[in-house]
Amino acid sequence: MIEYINGNSTLISIVTSFLTLVTTIVYVIINSLMHLEMVKSRKLLQKPDVSIRLEKIKSGFMNLILENNTPNDVYNLKFLEYPKSLIGNNEDVPGFLLKGISYLSAKQSYESFFINYPYLVQKNQHEQTIKFHLKYSNSFGKSFEKIVEINLGLLYNNKYLA
Repeated sequence: MIEYINGNSTLISIVTSFLTLVTTIVYVIINSLMHLEMVKSRKLLQKPDVSIRLEKIKSGFMNLILENNTPNDVYNLKFLEYPKSLIGNNEDVPGFLLKGISYLSAKQSYESFFINYPYLVQKNQHEQTIKFHLKYSNSFGKSFEKIVEINLGLLYNNKYLA
């Protein structure tokens, strides 16, 4: 057996070197893929997310709530599109919709009276879909856009227990 190993030492060195090369290449590929996933995950963690929702005050009347749901700050939030005249007066649009918000810290929220649903039913506008188009950036200056659509028809003829 020793004679075989001594006689074929060059072949054994070549096979061992080849296996080491293959193992190294597989390691580099796996490491590169893990690095790409880590970069992707890091970018997701740095992305702020702003939510818009309606919250019932009492039957037929609702607040609009704007909230930063992430631990990341939001800068230069602007509303490129938003609904008007949902309470009966065109001038009663919340200031944060009109002027935007220059800084929204993590978990911070704004709210304002926004929907008079009986007024919308009276004007036959209660089944419309309202649309909000937001543009904002993170602390690194990267811009994000988000479109939120809310179907008001889902609120019609709902029954609540007091």
